[in-house]
Amino acid sequence: MDDKNQIIEILKALVPIVSSIIGLLPIVIKQNSFRKKRFLIFKDIRKEYLKDKVNGYYYFQSFLNIRLPKKEIDHILKSPDAFAIMKIIRVCQGNYEFDKNTFKSKLSKKKYALPMIRYFISAFVILYPILYIGDFLKIFGKLYIPLFLMLLGVFGPILWTSIVRIREISNVLFLERITMKQNKKE
Repeated sequence: MDDKNQIIEILKALVPIVSSIIGLLPIVIKQNSFRKKRFLIFKDIRKEYLKDKVNGYYYFQSFLNIRLPKKEIDHILKSPDAFAIMKIIRVCQGNYEFDKNTFKSKLSKKKYALPMIRYFISAFVILYPILYIGDFLKIFGKLYIPLFLMLLGVFGPILWTSIVRIREISNVLFLERITMKQNKKE
């Protein structure tokens, strides 16, 4: 009987997770069509740039909603990886330098460690009560759900900001890799 109760409790905990994943499916499908539209708009901007650089610069900057130097825009729009660079450059938030057709990270090695440490600690604190739900139910009983919600409320934002910061760092490193690859080809 104890095993059945544990299975029932695990299933009860999984129901909101599964239902929210199913609820997100239409959003994911909508984002894919949005990406296709964005790519087609980018292709039009690139054509405009090849015809008329002044209008091309204007359209490109208004498309990105950030201001970039002309040398950087020239490099991006002439690059074979232009769309990938364009998608990533907005989220890098100026954490890079552009010099001699290369993107270089402004971030020090120390700035990589802290988000990773915060990510692993907060993920562990949130996932541990989920993975060992039976033990937690025995110890805390009716207090399990309020305790879990409290842990989620404290460590959830830490986890989220760590994920965002890790993505920013990985995007800057991706920009570096793209230009290194391009410079090696030339």
